[in-house]
Amino acid sequence: MLSFYLTMIDDSEDKSKFEYLVLKYERQLFYIAYRIIKDKGLAEDAVQITLFNLAKDFKKISDLNENILKARLYIMVKNASINIHIKKNRQKEVFFEDNEQPIYKPAIDIESIVASRLEYAKLIDTINELPEHYREVLYLEQVGGCSIKEIADIMGLKYDTVQKRLKRAKLILQEKLTEREVLL
Repeated sequence: MLSFYLTMIDDSEDKSKFEYLVLKYERQLFYIAYRIIKDKGLAEDAVQITLFNLAKDFKKISDLNENILKARLYIMVKNASINIHIKKNRQKEVFFEDNEQPIYKPAIDIESIVASRLEYAKLIDTINELPEHYREVLYLEQVGGCSIKEIADIMGLKYDTVQKRLKRAKLILQEKLTEREVLL
């Protein structure tokens, strides 16, 4: 599959750099994707989507240093994984004997927190309004099921930084949800 991506890159120096990045980080990308999706095949798909997007735009970003490229790869695979995870869980169907109609359930059991679909939509909208650095750690913890240490490793941050971001993200989210409930 690597040869396919290399055909998308024109410059031989860029090809060498791309091949180096893939060989060095492919396992870590798979680990990140698997932690979020919890399915080997879909995790591999997320990695392939990430590598395809990287190869497609490699000419624009090839001059960046390796640490920045690594961080970009981690974010790209995280986003691809979350998208796949959401699509996968939208397709889950639960059938009841008395009813032939499928009933769709969200991936996260939020019934105890959110009483209706409208409130769920407000929750998702509110999460998406958070600043990116808060939203990312919250998604990795809540959707990806990652521990604070794993999030720190994935994002290249200190443990304390991740812990503070999670705490602040949850506080901001709680405040925004409380404001919206008062306004309704």
